[in-house]
Amino acid sequence: MTLPPEQFARLAEGLLQAGCVRFGAFTLKSGLKSPIYIDLRRLISYPALLQEVAQAYLPLLTPLAFDRLVALPYAAIPIATAISLAGNVSSGLEPVYALRYQRRLQMPDGSCRWVEMEDAAFRLWRQFHPEKPLPGAFVTATELPPEAHLQMQAVLQKYVDNAISKTIQVPEDYPFEDFQDVYRRAWQLGLKGCTTYRPSPIRGAVLLPKTPPETHCCDINREGD
Repeated sequence: MTLPPEQFARLAEGLLQAGCVRFGAFTLKSGLKSPIYIDLRRLISYPALLQEVAQAYLPLLTPLAFDRLVALPYAAIPIATAISLAGNVSSGLEPVYALRYQRRLQMPDGSCRWVEMEDAAFRLWRQFHPEKPLPGAFVTATELPPEAHLQMQAVLQKYVDNAISKTIQVPEDYPFEDFQDVYRRAWQLGLKGCTTYRPSPIRGAVLLPKTPPETHCCDINREGD
């Protein structure tokens, strides 16, 4: 790793304390014996440590080039996400939901609170170009028609063996006949999976591009509605 000695030592100590690295006698899934066991799945419970690991991975991965991506182990998804954030990588196949939005978080005591979020690329653009209008690349998921989402997914599907995890944001007032056509078009384009999300008064939404309601639709105070 190309890390300063003090940062390397801090990272190693953090991995040991979090139980991500253990020493002893271990039998791996392959049947081989090993004196060391590395379990980076535990990083998800240590956000600060996860961020440090992502920063350490970044200089190792940046110069690499790939012709095709293979299946990613599910346990590595949080690490891949953290590395993408550390490297200011775009959201890729999934368009940005909104430049500014509210996210509803479930708290340990069962209550909910809304947190204001801002897209990182949008924030940087405003920081370096405060007087310039946004370029055309700043298109959000709700601004794209479902057909555009499908076409984007179809381009990548031929390079991916499994279904692609992507959500199409469908307007609440989207006609049912058009809603059916989304899945029909997905099949015609050869997609192996298609996920849609249409908010409703019952289902509500986790993300809102506007000021959140004072009372959530499924709040206990509205059970009688």
